[in-house]
Amino acid sequence: MKKRYIVIITIIGFFSIISCNVIIDKDTTAEISEVSIKPTVTLLGEPIMSLIVGGTYVEEGIEAYVGDSIVPYTIVSGNVNPNQEGFYKIKYKAENQYGWITNAYRAVLVYSGSAYGTDITGHYTSGLLGNADISKYSVDGYWEMTNVWVEEGVEFPIIFADRGNGTYGIVPSEHPTKGSISGNAYLLSGNRIRFNLNVINTDGSPSSKEFIWTKQ
Repeated sequence: MKKRYIVIITIIGFFSIISCNVIIDKDTTAEISEVSIKPTVTLLGEPIMSLIVGGTYVEEGIEAYVGDSIVPYTIVSGNVNPNQEGFYKIKYKAENQYGWITNAYRAVLVYSGSAYGTDITGHYTSGLLGNADISKYSVDGYWEMTNVWVEEGVEFPIIFADRGNGTYGIVPSEHPTKGSISGNAYLLSGNRIRFNLNVINTDGSPSSKEFIWTKQ
């Protein structure tokens, strides 16, 4: 009797060898048979800065790479006027040749007078909203409160700056999926802070939120 052998050829590896990554150009929907890498950006200098009115602001920019290659960047919005008190947010953009974009942000506070000295760092609670921590940045007048607004697993930190009169201005910032915020915070009796946030949702519609936090 003749023996019959069934030969099983493994073809998975073969197809792995000949397959290629197909990228769809985001503007033309054309297929591009090479790997498109989203730019990696590094903010040069501090992400938040404070400056006394009349001082000098030096724009340090960002570094942007696609792989090992440097790519140019542009400042999409934001122009710091060192002679005008206010909050300024600078938005940077780096883009690769296929239109994939990475953004970076910097917040600059220009204020009158000397550096603010009120220290509000600590652990806070707000009922059903849970707990949050306020930590002070290395520059005068800035604090970040983490865990203020968490939705869909994304933390929305609040960065704010002491205006020296019991109120705090919220440095405009952006949530990855919820939109942008601005507003004010107020020192209340009993080691409490009230946040009044103005929210511009990603669809352009406005809304507002209020939080009261008590220091533990």
